[in-house]
Amino acid sequence: MKRAGYRITSPIRFFVFVSVCTIIAVFGIFTLLTADSTAAATVTTYRQIVVDSNDTLWSIADEYTDDSEDVRVTIDQLKEINDISSNELQVGDVLFVPVSE
Repeated sequence: MKRAGYRITSPIRFFVFVSVCTIIAVFGIFTLLTADSTAAATVTTYRQIVVDSNDTLWSIADEYTDDSEDVRVTIDQLKEINDISSNELQVGDVLFVPVSE
């Protein structure tokens, strides 16, 4: 009974194939390992502020929002964190504002 065997006909093609497979495997492992560490790198702290007479949710959110972020997202966060259901603020209210570091 003759055994069918595999023979490398082109060592260069075999080397390229193994190299590409190794690079893909290393890249995949690196991506999986760094995915959680980048999410954990963002730390959100909160600043306590007191509402003044001319303050609105928009003005407060605009003051504490980075230029690359949307103010409306910060407004939604403010309402959720401080358990606010309407857009009305009272002078003297104490709010917690998220501040990314």
